[in-house]
Amino acid sequence: GAMQAQRIKIISTQDGAGVKMAVDRLHGKQGIEITSAGALGINSLLKKDEPYVQASVDAGTADLKLTSAGDMRLTALALTGGLIDARSSGRLKFDAFTNITTLTRDATADDTWFTLAPGESNARITERTLEHVGNSLVSSGKVRLDASQGIDMVATRIEGPDFVGMY
Repeated sequence: GAMQAQRIKIISTQDGAGVKMAVDRLHGKQGIEITSAGALGINSLLKKDEPYVQASVDAGTADLKLTSAGDMRLTALALTGGLIDARSSGRLKFDAFTNITTLTRDATADDTWFTLAPGESNARITERTLEHVGNSLVSSGKVRLDASQGIDMVATRIEGPDFVGMY
């Protein structure tokens, strides 16, 4: 779940071998580089009986470089770096998790948005709340997103860069 060092470098070299990580926090003050010879998947860690939260992948003001020879899927991450560079030879997908909360209760006089059926005097209401936990990319320099088979973004915010390039 968590890793902290001056510099973090993870490399998968066997042709087609991918990297799949569920993280809570990666912090490399002097940069983070993850390279995969196959698919690359990084998502926030689900803790038992707790809702999803955004995981931190923090390179500080140094470079954050993610490279994949296959598809790349980034889910519910807060990515931080001076330069954020994500390159995929396949498809690059920024995805989200969804927290669902369900509450069932008796209707009250304040619930005026429905009508009771004839002969009914009370009702039970089921309320469902959906919260999407997406991605944020916070850069003090540039953001470069490159994918030969396209880029998909769901619930993703990009903040602060001088330049955002999508290729």
